[in-house]
Amino acid sequence: MTVKYSSQRPLDELDGLQDFEDDFKEESAEPVLIVGVVQTQKIEHIIADGTDRPTVKFRQIEVVPAADAATVSALIKKIYQDRTGDSALELAGLEIDGDDE
Repeated sequence: MTVKYSSQRPLDELDGLQDFEDDFKEESAEPVLIVGVVQTQKIEHIIADGTDRPTVKFRQIEVVPAADAATVSALIKKIYQDRTGDSALELAGLEIDGDDE
């Protein structure tokens, strides 16, 4: 199954990325940790194989402050490990202050 993502962005007050517009204008911009809320926008029924394909949209996106980055990074790693059984999650180019891995 494939979940599709809507290009529709959250309402202005729920789109924390907008405050960081200038940070993203550099081609070598660093990865940014975010937390977000998604919701089903629509479900497409694929007649050929009888499956349903959901499309989700971001309802809210917030940039993680530097003071919380190590905590959120550790949580992402834990959730990834719980989901996949693989403890080797490497976020290329993402160095988190206080991250001990």
